[in-house]
Amino acid sequence: MPRFASIVRFHPRAYWIVAASMLALLAGYAMHPAGVHASSEESRTGHSIEQVVEKWWQYRPAYAGNPYAEQPGLYPPYRTGKLDSDYLQDGIHTINFMRFLAGMPENAMLDEALNDQAMQSVIRNAVADLKSAGQSMPDLPAALGQQAGSGNIGYLTFNVTNPMLGLPSLQEAVSGTIRDTSSLERLSGKRNTFLAPERTRFGFGFAFTPSLHYRSIAFNTPADSGAADYDYIAWPGAGAFPLSEMSEYDGWTVRLNPNKYGNLSASQVKVTLQRINDNKTWSFSAADQGKQGDRASKFFAVDSASGSITFRPDQLMFLNDYDVYKVHISGIRDNGGSEKTISYEVRFFDLPPDGMTKEYIADWKSRSGKPAGSDRKVRFANKEFEAAIRLMLNKPEDDVTEAEMARIRFLELMDDPGKDAALLAKLTHLRTLFLFDDLSDYSFLKQTKYLQRVEYQSWTSEKSGLIDAVETTPLPYMDNFQIYTPVRIGSIDKLISHIPNVRTLTLESGDIDSLQPLLPLHRQLKRLTVNGENLTDISALDRFQLQELRLESAKMKDVSAHIAKQKRLNVLRVSYSGINDLSFASSLPGLMSLDISGNRISDLSPLAALPNLAELYAVQNRIKDISVLKQLKHLNTVNVSYNGMDAGASKAAADIAVELRERGVYFEDQPQS
Repeated sequence: MPRFASIVRFHPRAYWIVAASMLALLAGYAMHPAGVHASSEESRTGHSIEQVVEKWWQYRPAYAGNPYAEQPGLYPPYRTGKLDSDYLQDGIHTINFMRFLAGMPENAMLDEALNDQAMQSVIRNAVADLKSAGQSMPDLPAALGQQAGSGNIGYLTFNVTNPMLGLPSLQEAVSGTIRDTSSLERLSGKRNTFLAPERTRFGFGFAFTPSLHYRSIAFNTPADSGAADYDYIAWPGAGAFPLSEMSEYDGWTVRLNPNKYGNLSASQVKVTLQRINDNKTWSFSAADQGKQGDRASKFFAVDSASGSITFRPDQLMFLNDYDVYKVHISGIRDNGGSEKTISYEVRFFDLPPDGMTKEYIADWKSRSGKPAGSDRKVRFANKEFEAAIRLMLNKPEDDVTEAEMARIRFLELMDDPGKDAALLAKLTHLRTLFLFDDLSDYSFLKQTKYLQRVEYQSWTSEKSGLIDAVETTPLPYMDNFQIYTPVRIGSIDKLISHIPNVRTLTLESGDIDSLQPLLPLHRQLKRLTVNGENLTDISALDRFQLQELRLESAKMKDVSAHIAKQKRLNVLRVSYSGINDLSFASSLPGLMSLDISGNRISDLSPLAALPNLAELYAVQNRIKDISVLKQLKHLNTVNVSYNGMDAGASKAAADIAVELRERGVYFEDQPQS
């Protein structure tokens, strides 16, 4: 097993605050015609796919680097700190993209006072977390010790654990809140944080601590400060809608304007959802309350106080980029008592990668709303493969059809399906494939051209048919391609040319001696891992701006010089690579995770330039002094085992270990055997 695969990763607890002003818009402003309408019988087409893609390019997250312009102080002397303006802009851009998708005006804006109040709030939460972990800390000053703001300020406070560590994204915070399925009963209120027309001004705060504890989401809803001229707001919104913002587990919501509609009654409101592709229809009633712990169960709720309707279909299996759903709502009345109905269609699609927009849109238009396959029954010969397919379809019994096979977007195969390998070609809309064994037949890749993610890990052979297949099969939508097993690569140039839009790439191979063949990926590649005993030339790195970099080879030349140019790195692993100094650290202020195990490093003092460092793995080096770690206030995990410290150094390290553990840091320092 590769060395890196055996390391257990821990993640910091991160606090986010979104402070939203409740200032009303000027009376009579116009809502976007594609989404929020007012008519007696509402029916609309919504945005076109071209409009949504264009808006995504305008608003998509662009910042990568240290989130702080001024570092906050979670220990005395306490400091509020300040987030980077470009980092903040990603947050407000995400809100405006979400508002566009919901058919609302894109008028959300940053408010400096709200940013400051949000930062104060995360400092309060972070310090409270440290105290709850047993640390003795003085009280916050009066300016930070109590919640600022007045009755028109609301706070959404929650903690997240970033699964990839890396840059804590405001885009993830906003999108995650809108998509939160932890409580469908409160989902409409959470979405209302960003999708309320009367809210236009927002602020963000972010801080993280070493603790791994969780905190529940809290949202204080301020009093409504005015009436806005809209009919209703739906999520997902009408028209073309990106699947990145919706899944089969998410609830659908429609929020009526309470100033125009009368009180809602769950017994009177009727909702039907029809999938146009195959005419499958769901009807919702008050009896559909979902099942505890079942994120795919049928759900329906009406909240008359907020004018919100929430529903989720069951047995959806997968949302796909050719799906079209029609929503019809009846049993509602306006304030004058007149009956109203609402009807709209949602046409799901995948946001295309760079350079594929025109081709994807043309292809999508030819598939949207149509069946993906026939009702022909599928016959299985391999029971393990059949079980894997049924698991994905949540269909333990009854026949499986080709149309159902075509709906599968995710598949994990532990073994070669053998005689059923030909059935893989039925997975025409497969997006993610995990392989734990080499397959005897990869010809199906020609039919699964929309594949976006492939992960391969097999210990049975160094020669993988997957590599040969990708070298001959273009996969233009591939975003994440990871080979965790040492394999032979015939032509790295051909491999890269067939995955031209990949953003995450992992390769383990002794056939790679240079990163030069990766240069065609330099504009979009964000996460790179290359392990190979013959890797020597890494000079091509100078053309990249990566967020995560993992390299392992004792033959690499000028490692420090090339890494120092990666100014946007959040995660770096250069283990077993012959490094003897950390001078490059001063060039990487945004680094949050560092693995330098198996090198010849003796001086950790350059780490003082990494204020956000949360993880440090420095196993098997020549380290004697770890005192610099006391300066790193965001550490949550440290491993300095097997550094051969003498008795004096070991005693000093033990004292520091005690101090760090009291701060909640997971600290490991196994002695040299």
